[in-house]
Amino acid sequence: MATLEGANAYFAGTLREESWNDHEAQKQAALNDASSMISRLVFSSRPPTSSIDNAIYEQAYCLLEMPLEMMERQRNILSGMKSFTASKYSETLQDADTLSNIIGGIAFCPAALSWLSKYLAPKTKAKSGKIMNGRGYCG
Repeated sequence: MATLEGANAYFAGTLREESWNDHEAQKQAALNDASSMISRLVFSSRPPTSSIDNAIYEQAYCLLEMPLEMMERQRNILSGMKSFTASKYSETLQDADTLSNIIGGIAFCPAALSWLSKYLAPKTKAKSGKIMNGRGYCG
């Protein structure tokens, strides 16, 4: 089970240790949110507990470090926005279904998915964006 102590140990001695520790007051909330997100994934086989924990730590880190602009961009993609213009800048957004890190309407950190990708069930999405097959094991 992913814990704050486990996350601190996971990031200890890495280049990301300092930035992880900069969020002391928010670490537990980020771990709770990340755990909830990972628990929604559907797996074809049970990942090792260590892989689930490491994915949660990576997802929590991304939640803490993601710039607000990036969160807004992901919300726009998930809401179906196709393009936007701000001043002299414009961008055409990809369809959410073409982005491999968006599963079931949730944007996952690629580093988190790298711990779990070989265990993920084939993605069959309904119009609601929910994965329809496989069995979930992250509870």
